[in-house]
Amino acid sequence: MKAILLAGGMGTRLHPLTLTCPKPLLPIGNLPIIARIIFALRKQNIREFIFLLHYQPEAFIDALGDGSAYDASFEYVALEKDLSTAGSVRCIREYVRETCLVHAADILAEAPVRAMLDFHRSKHSLATLALYPQPAPLSYGIVRRQPDGRIRQFLEKPTWPEVFSDWVNAGVYLIEPELVDYIPESDHQIYFEKHVFPQLAAAGAPLYGFPITGYWRDVGTPEDLRVANLEFLDGQFPAAFLTRDETARHRHERTFLAYGESNSIANTALLSETVIKSGCQIAANAKITRSVLLDNVNVLAGAIIDSAIIMDDACIGESASLLPNSLIGEGAEIAAQSIIQAHGVVNPKQRVSSGQVVPTRRVLPTGYLRGFVDGGSVMGMCFNADFMTWLGKAFGSRQALAAAGNSEAVHRPILLCAADAGNMRELVTPLIAGLTAAGCDVACLQRGTLPLARHLLFSKNYAGGIYVGKEDDTNLLRVALLTGFGEDLTSLETCSLEFVDLLEHGRQGSVTAVDERYAYEHYLQALANVVPPGRVDCPAPVFVSIANAKIEPLLQSFVECLQLPLRINSLPGDVVIASPVETEGWHFEIDSAGEKLKVFFKNDAGMRTTISDGALAELLRQQVNGEVKLLFNWLMLPTCNREEDPRMIRVPGLKANFVDFARRENISSWLGFDGQGSITISAWQSYPDALMALVYLLPGLAALAQRNDDATLRQQQLLSCTNELKAMLMRRLLENFAGNVTGISDGIRVGAEAECVIVRPCAGIDALQIFYAESPFNEKRNSLAALVTKNLTAWIKEKEGRFMKNGRRN
Repeated sequence: MKAILLAGGMGTRLHPLTLTCPKPLLPIGNLPIIARIIFALRKQNIREFIFLLHYQPEAFIDALGDGSAYDASFEYVALEKDLSTAGSVRCIREYVRETCLVHAADILAEAPVRAMLDFHRSKHSLATLALYPQPAPLSYGIVRRQPDGRIRQFLEKPTWPEVFSDWVNAGVYLIEPELVDYIPESDHQIYFEKHVFPQLAAAGAPLYGFPITGYWRDVGTPEDLRVANLEFLDGQFPAAFLTRDETARHRHERTFLAYGESNSIANTALLSETVIKSGCQIAANAKITRSVLLDNVNVLAGAIIDSAIIMDDACIGESASLLPNSLIGEGAEIAAQSIIQAHGVVNPKQRVSSGQVVPTRRVLPTGYLRGFVDGGSVMGMCFNADFMTWLGKAFGSRQALAAAGNSEAVHRPILLCAADAGNMRELVTPLIAGLTAAGCDVACLQRGTLPLARHLLFSKNYAGGIYVGKEDDTNLLRVALLTGFGEDLTSLETCSLEFVDLLEHGRQGSVTAVDERYAYEHYLQALANVVPPGRVDCPAPVFVSIANAKIEPLLQSFVECLQLPLRINSLPGDVVIASPVETEGWHFEIDSAGEKLKVFFKNDAGMRTTISDGALAELLRQQVNGEVKLLFNWLMLPTCNREEDPRMIRVPGLKANFVDFARRENISSWLGFDGQGSITISAWQSYPDALMALVYLLPGLAALAQRNDDATLRQQQLLSCTNELKAMLMRRLLENFAGNVTGISDGIRVGAEAECVIVRPCAGIDALQIFYAESPFNEKRNSLAALVTKNLTAWIKEKEGRFMKNGRRN
């Protein structure tokens, strides 16, 4: 059987290391990554190797030769364009005449090829993928696998709410010649994991997953490369990846050092957990820990190197300091007493002057930000000042790069709006520092709502916006990142901020205050212009409670502007539980962000009747013309049969993006309901606005007074679990309720309509969200919700018990 090694990528995530060396040729110990893969496959009797190359193909030929050193046959195919994984294989279809092994050249996988081949043939599979269980799979492609091994779904690099499995694509495949026919012909990059396997799985093709255990590591980032070297030094590498000499040495001793040939190391140099290749000069009193030095690196006296990677021919001057996770390119010169700050980057041939400080370029580990992203916003219980400064600088750098070449956009400020800047000073101040450090001017609105911020952005006077507030249902901090048109960044756009090069400007951005009175008046006048005549007629009395007392002036201005018969109350604290007003009448509760609206009625006996989103949707549906569509997500419970009304459309997921859906389906006029109080009216702006929803609902209140919808209200609970358990729990939920799963999106939906239960991993908090329909006044529990919760709790206890038994927890 032939092995096809995919080695043509540019390795951009490993810059500046890969600017002069292809990623598969970077070292683990004293051998390239790809050499260790060859060792592992040779020990499984694979002798024929085809290398698919594009970037620096000559370097591979020089390093590996004709294969005789490995007792194997090597053939090199250099492609003119980088066509990625599947596109490259399509170019060599004449080589794929039988079952072939395809292996990524930057992944070390202890895969049993013979057992995998037997499984592949027994299933008559078109392609079989090695799958590895990854507790935190956010940086990988996840896979949904049936009990018989058939693959049903792929998702590349999910955020936590999107995670449905802990099985990740391990980068090792067995393919049949017929698979090549399913690879689209294109001059652009075609990926197996994006453009081939997901489509085959959706079509029901014979695509299977084969679980593997043992060692597995994707060496795709500088952190991964350094950790792989530390694992090699620590004796954690399986024998499959080692030479005979290394195997013998690891069996008898663990020195935590690896040397190449012709190195000169002073007796007083202090070295620990470090890989040093050949021809290096280490002077007296140099201190090097947990680092990787390639060939011919010169380290002068007194230099301190901590957790760094240094490419060939670099020189580190006397008493220079390289702080953790710094990267030094080939031939770089770091002069005496200079400092490379943590995560600092020095490019190939670059010279750092004596005493110069090279600042941090990227401060987050790859994939770290993804754990806090939900629907494009950044969520968390708390964020420290360093993180907020980085976020401001990354967002500012992104907007500056996007505006480059547009003279008008370059000079537009970033709008920063806070629910209450005074009480959120620890978040707002570092955000401003980061934005101004990126050269952005900042216009700060001290108190406002998210709909108000969006409206100001619609004026096109700003390059982008950031809103800082809280989610009232979970009490999580929320940082919403907005485009210059008031739209949320997508999850992908927010996650990509960690790859933005942080810009250093000679110019420091300025900070100005937005005139609150003008902003409110402009927003309210726009609201008034949209409200149809007679819309504000309503029964009295009506009470409005707000979670954020700081925006009470906005609400008061709103009441006066539209001459509404409303009475305003401020709720204590940030979380809305119930209105403090005990008076008979209609009550509206508005969350601190100004997006969500809850409606209930109190009669003269003090009985409270909560009005569900389904009832509110029906009310609005009856008041608008027949062309308006009603869009709703998994959470909303319709009060009528949607099959009988073509205007009602369910959009999959909890945080369904109604704006994108309406664009794709060419729907111009619509109402959107998320089942948690957010109501969107496209005639106003395509995002939730509680004030506009309130005005539209007022005329129909009398018709709702007789309703009792408590039996169909959505309930929510948080189930505590660590991040390392979330993916496993979602997989087991799929496996155990396979016949009852009715949807997978940002969460898993079990059951149908009113009886359904939705489980969703939280971003930014160690918990799962569980949603179900149940009346708080009905003693009968939702049996499916009880069963799902019981199973999840049992699986958590089972896994935590194993951790304690294995000594992983005290």
